[in-house]
Amino acid sequence: MDSIRIAELIGSVTMEEIFGYNNLSDLDWVWINRDIFRDIIMAADKKDELEEAEMDEFLRLISDEDFIELVESELTLKGFIKLQSKRYKQLESEFREFPIETWIFVNRRYLSKLLIKYNEEHYWILQAMSLDLNKYHEEGMKYIYTEYFENNSRILEEIAVTGTYQEEMLKWKLDLTKNVLECSYKGNKISQWSGEEARYKFNESIKQDRG
Repeated sequence: MDSIRIAELIGSVTMEEIFGYNNLSDLDWVWINRDIFRDIIMAADKKDELEEAEMDEFLRLISDEDFIELVESELTLKGFIKLQSKRYKQLESEFREFPIETWIFVNRRYLSKLLIKYNEEHYWILQAMSLDLNKYHEEGMKYIYTEYFENNSRILEEIAVTGTYQEEMLKWKLDLTKNVLECSYKGNKISQWSGEEARYKFNESIKQDRG
């Protein structure tokens, strides 16, 4: 049996059958990493068509990312959002990370709850972004902040989930190791903000803005 057929088998079963739950949407989150790839294949192989050697060869050839893609579409349809485990750790402090690369699929309902606290703690990101974008506009800080960033929970969600956000020619990346926000313009780094630096500079800029 070739690799395409194995991929088709995985796509032919429901996520409930793979994970062993009656209704996956009742869960807050599920995790997937290479340790359970074989279990997923075996759950999909209802007729026991596959030989051990076939599964071994398939797992040897497929990358983690490509395997995740085989289940991602259905999980997305069921309302789950994909995050790397290190990013999920930023949302759920008690989460224990795995020793290997792992993806967490979070129920949209539960993610919304986690983002309430995250947004409160990372509001400075919106202030830092307004400082960066203001360098390329003439309207003034108050206008830039109000028009693009104020109360913009969508931006913070994108940062939480993917770690990046882009506006016009600017791209921001949240460095989890240093907990700083880096900004680049056309691929060249132009700034780096900690929360304390962003809040201070933003407040000073607002005071100086007469717009």
